[in-house]
Amino acid sequence: MKITNATGAWQSVTTAADEIWQVREGSVEIDVDATEGDRGGLLLQHLQSVTVTSGETVYYKLASGTSAVISRNAL
Repeated sequence: MKITNATGAWQSVTTAADEIWQVREGSVEIDVDATEGDRGGLLLQHLQSVTVTSGETVYYKLASGTSAVISRNAL
């Protein structure tokens, strides 16, 4: 599954299984804090990845550039 709609505004998705999120193109910030003002954002750049647990709501946005592709792969 891929995410290709990242913009400069925070968007979210809730995972149904444990997943690896890997940035395939561009760079994004991700966070799991539900309060937007508290989000610091973990910067993920091309080919960097992070493991996300099942049931987690993940917030993401572009860190720079005009587009990004995030690959979501179930473990």
